[in-house]
Order: sequence, then C-alpha cells, then structure tokens
Amino acid sequence: MNKIVIPGEKIGAIEEYIGLNGTYEDSDGNIRSKYFGILSLNLEKHEALVTRIRKPVLIEVEDEVIGRIFNISGVFGYVKIEVKNGKPLDRSFIGILYPPQVVREIKNVYNVGDYILARVVSLKNRAVHLSIAGKKYGVIKAFCRACGSMLIKKIDGILKCHKCGNMERRKISIHYGKEWGEIYGY
Repeated sequence: MNKIVIPGEKIGAIEEYIGLNGTYEDSDGNIRSKYFGILSLNLEKHEALVTRIRKPVLIEVEDEVIGRIFNISGVFGYVKIEVKNGKPLDRSFIGILYPPQVVREIKNVYNVGDYILARVVSLKNRAVHLSIAGKKYGVIKAFCRACGSMLIKKIDGILKCHKCGNMERRKISIHYGKEWGEIYGY
C-alpha cells in the first residue's frame, strides 16, 4: 500500500508496524510520518517506510544568495534570503550579514529594505553567515531614506533618488540595478 503522507500524520500503532526511515514514534505509541512523502507499508513484515517526495533545499557555504535586509542591529544586517545560486527558494532562510570592513556608520554600507547579493561564508552555530566583500557582492537595489523611491547608481558607491534628489552611499555590487534573473542570465 502506497499513499502520500504529511509530517506528523499517523501511520499506525507500534503494535502494528515497525517504523523505518522517515517515521518516528510519538509519546502515545503511534508511528507517525517525519516527512511529506510516500508511505510504503510492508504488511508481511509489518514495516512502515516514508520516502521524501522532494529533497529539502539547504543553504551551503559558498552559495550565492539574494535577499532583503529586514533589520540592523549594530553593524549586522538580518537578511531574508529569497534566491540561492540564481533560483528562487520555496521557503525562507534568515542570514546574518557582516560589513566587508570596519565601518563608522553602517548606513553607508547597507540599510533596512536594501536587496543584497552575498556569499555564504559560514554555517556555524546554526546561522547563515553572509559576506558582501568583493566587487561582485553588495547592495543590488536600494531605496531612499527620505521618500522611499528607488535609488539610481551614480559613481563610487553614491546613489541618488530620482524623485527627491537625496544622495546616499552604499557598498554596491557591480550588478546594482539588475533583477536577479539578469544577474544569472535568465
């Protein structure tokens, strides 16, 4: 018997089946599915097995990611990662962004609301650590602090608001102003 099961779905009692890969036993003595997958029951051996339908997407060291900064604490930016190696993610990951060098004012490097292209440099302590060091990495889209309009690239990290004329500085990527599909040749 094969059927699709979701995480936590009851398969049967421990008296009925031996739970194999993709299953777990809950505190009430029930065998449940660990994954969204296909349940295979061997009625002769009384075994239950769940095979994942799809492999989960994981972030790995050296991946290139695109995300939006949603918070800044001190000099660290917190990023909602949306794209990995040119492909949109089906779920959210959060990364910690580090400035590329010692800075006096982090607002001259990145700001809340900015989209960044970064490289994953570490996964220590269950956190995704991001770097924007290098010409390729940095802010790819920024918005004016005064009026919220998109900033246009000028020269040497200077950005100008087309609406109110406000000038701001960022650590910009060589890909500033491009959409993620353009960066990866889509």
